[in-house]
Amino acid sequence: RMQCARTVLVCAVICAIARCSVADEYVLSKKQYTDRCLSSGQNASSGGPRYLKYGNTSHSVLIPYPYWSAARIIADIIYILYDEVMGYSASLVQIPTWEDETLVNLVAGCNDFDDVNCEERDVENPSIHFTLESWTDGYQRAYGLPADVRPTLLSQLEYDLTDSWYLWDNVLQSGLNSNDPIALDYYRSYNTSEHKPSAHFDPWTVVFDVMPARSIVTCTELEHNASNPRNTADYIRITGDTGVSCSHGDTVWFAPACRSKPSECVPLLITKQVHRAMQLSYFLGLPFAIMVARTKGDFYAAVRSTRLLFSYYTPDDALVDAAGRPPVLLNLPRANLLEQRAGIYRTGPDG
Repeated sequence: RMQCARTVLVCAVICAIARCSVADEYVLSKKQYTDRCLSSGQNASSGGPRYLKYGNTSHSVLIPYPYWSAARIIADIIYILYDEVMGYSASLVQIPTWEDETLVNLVAGCNDFDDVNCEERDVENPSIHFTLESWTDGYQRAYGLPADVRPTLLSQLEYDLTDSWYLWDNVLQSGLNSNDPIALDYYRSYNTSEHKPSAHFDPWTVVFDVMPARSIVTCTELEHNASNPRNTADYIRITGDTGVSCSHGDTVWFAPACRSKPSECVPLLITKQVHRAMQLSYFLGLPFAIMVARTKGDFYAAVRSTRLLFSYYTPDDALVDAAGRPPVLLNLPRANLLEQRAGIYRTGPDG
């Protein structure tokens, strides 16, 4: 039995990866495969599919199919196991999101992806029956929902990611091939007394040309954001720099290295860890204009269409260039974990 189970799982994984490779071709909100991965299965031999029974009605198993590849592979594996091994009627539901908290809303029966109060709901007919992956944001969303709709079996995925700052290869090559060659993948190249790194990036204002203003989190919001705080009191205490106010409608913080001349700031668009970005900019003399994107969808769209520095983590295949290449890491000083445990960030991440 164990060997059979392993064989079925291996086959499911191989089929799922193959199916995921063509996932972007799906145009329907729900997908059911007509071809089969396994040579035989419950659905083929039991005389008809099984269904979930609740609310006095029968329901197909609804499996979410969001944008990121890991979730799509998991979704395909679950589909194969439910449909071909367990004999259930199952459908993949294409969800246009990069956000794991969206899946939490939908599995709770909320009609609105982003409604943290779940005011419009249909708990008897949720859009999906699984979240597949729930990370910190999804976990926090679940516990922010009203108790009567909150998912009770949600667990949080967490493993170490190499989370740092990156740039596109064409930006790197622009610096290397310029009349004054500069290696933009190394932090010392951002010393404005010796180089002008901003010449190889778009101006920071371009972010507001490609993203709606509401998609940039204000600094005031970040002060009260428990999961992504600015920690300005700690920043002032550790650095002595009191210039924590933001500009451009409270959405952009200029690092000390370019604060007196914002036109020479290099745009850094991130989604988390703004307090680290502020300290690193101070200690390493990095001329950054730091902005925080509200959603991954807007973040990815902006990063793909501009020349800027941006946060990214590995492993992740959500961001690649036109040639399928991942972005280039900006090399920072080797991590000093003792300092970082004390909340001092003048070195890069561990990884």
